[in-house]
Amino acid sequence: MGADARDERIQVACEFMLENAQHLTSRGFSQRGGRNGGLASGVIPCLTGNMLWVLVRFDFLDDPRVQSVIDWIVKYQRFDDGEGKTPSSWPYGNWEICWGRHTCHMGVVKALKAFAEIPIEKNQRQSVKC
Repeated sequence: MGADARDERIQVACEFMLENAQHLTSRGFSQRGGRNGGLASGVIPCLTGNMLWVLVRFDFLDDPRVQSVIDWIVKYQRFDDGEGKTPSSWPYGNWEICWGRHTCHMGVVKALKAFAEIPIEKNQRQSVKC
């Protein structure tokens, strides 16, 4: 929609998301906000991918909180499409629709969309094993 990343309102909105929707321990994004970040019970892959895309788009890529979102996706996103057993540990025990028998297609699409937004010259990762 042509929003300018330098616009103070955009910066305030991005900070709000980071402070109120990002789970402070894992650094994924939660659809359930809390007083000190998002709640663990609401962390989902599609939202995390979408928020990463927004934050990269609005020049927050170098922020350590955003770098930790990349780490979250690499660590938790399922890319196995049901070939392996669904882990029972957090976050996989929540949200059957997101983590169930196979990978949620929206979670994968949003993660890939976010990764594609990262400029090649800023991509410090040589490869990600999926």
